[in-house]
Amino acid sequence: MSDPYRISPENRPSSPRPRPRPRRTLRAALLWIVLAAGVAVNLTANLTTRADFSPVGLAGGVVALLAGVGLFAHWAAGRHG
Repeated sequence: MSDPYRISPENRPSSPRPRPRPRRTLRAALLWIVLAAGVAVNLTANLTTRADFSPVGLAGGVVALLAGVGLFAHWAAGRHG
């Protein structure tokens, strides 16, 4: 008995080849290094000056924050690509 829902091999559509994913590991590695350096500068400046406001600590915090945002954007772009 033949199967009326069976698709013969010659009538099957060819499967699309998966696109190669772009390698963005260097960008992520650099962002992680910048994040770690920013956190280290922020922590060191705030612990050594013991002041409420340290321009060096603020700069390190801003750099760390921007690197974190960059990592999030990198992750989000990889999910949709």
